[in-house]
Amino acid sequence: MCECTLYFAGRLLYDGERKNKNRNGDEHRVYKQLCKISGEENVLRDEPMKKHTTFRIGGPADYFVTVQSKDEIREILLLCKREQIPYYILGNGSNLLVGDKGYRGVVIQICKRMNEIRTEENKIYAQAGALLSKIAAQALSNSLTGFEFASGIPGTLGGAVMMNAGAYGGEMKHVLESADVLTPEGEFLTLSLEELELDSLDTVDLMMTFEDEFGIQMEMSEDIKTVGDIAKAIEEQTK
Repeated sequence: MCECTLYFAGRLLYDGERKNKNRNGDEHRVYKQLCKISGEENVLRDEPMKKHTTFRIGGPADYFVTVQSKDEIREILLLCKREQIPYYILGNGSNLLVGDKGYRGVVIQICKRMNEIRTEENKIYAQAGALLSKIAAQALSNSLTGFEFASGIPGTLGGAVMMNAGAYGGEMKHVLESADVLTPEGEFLTLSLEELELDSLDTVDLMMTFEDEFGIQMEMSEDIKTVGDIAKAIEEQTK
């Protein structure tokens, strides 16, 4: 079994025009507050995102912060909320596309300094920035099975839980026990696997198969989580 420490929130990266704001005014104040939270050595301005994505593309992010703790993330998210600044939490940067115009907001990177992994009896506890490959290696060294499917996925635990990553018939929901999460309001919660309501990749694949093979187009919905939900949706469409 695997229990992770997961901190997530954010938005999709997007291209944004750089506004002609007073760079020595509001932006300087935000920069100083970020440095106070995470340390000046961990805060970069106008950082090229191409340095932090596996595709090696992407323009500058207004602010790029490397965090180490959940409290840092909470403080940064609350700051972004007060200042009405977009933010994005970045793992390993795998399979992430960033436009040449960059990102107008704060990119919070977790994989460099927030990646601890430990084993207690037959459970693995890992932070959201831990690479799946390293968690798999930890499982192997402790004679724990079940995580083999994730050893070749080039991402972090946080992203894997967010999307219920899977391969070779295995999925995160098969090994996950619980996750510590941070809400947009700044509250820490521990959610069980059932409370996380992870979508199944098999369900998504099945919906795509129905569309490709039978021409039955289905819209993604929060109400569709199981094969039974798909069957009900098809029944409604074919009445």
